[in-house]
Amino acid sequence: MNHSFFGEVEFSESLKLHTSSIKLEGLSLPVYISVTEGRVDLNSAAELMKELKNRFSTIYDYIEGEMYDLYRKEWAGFFKSSKRKFQQKINPNSIVIYSDQTLDIYFNDGGLFKGHDIVVRFSKEQGFFNQRLTG
Repeated sequence: MNHSFFGEVEFSESLKLHTSSIKLEGLSLPVYISVTEGRVDLNSAAELMKELKNRFSTIYDYIEGEMYDLYRKEWAGFFKSSKRKFQQKINPNSIVIYSDQTLDIYFNDGGLFKGHDIVVRFSKEQGFFNQRLTG
């Protein structure tokens, strides 16, 4: 199906999710949209994504707020990156949108956390919250 914001949207039978892609920070990112009770609200998902795009410039500062200290104390070892290099190493790689109007943004860690993804939760009401490592 085609959507005015997401463009081509496909249903992945194996993932039980709708899939698409968006441009964010010059990157083309896959987007996975959760299906609840056989339904998906693409318009609500699009509104959430628009809000994310409006606030995205602040996400690196948010990640750095807690993750940089974690990196320096427990992961860096002898070779430590500066805050600037820390931000340059992390890059978004995918987005998962949930039916409760939250989404997770997954970031490649650039080797800072030995290949673990950095995940940040986002909602219109709370902005960025609940960052964690996964994988």
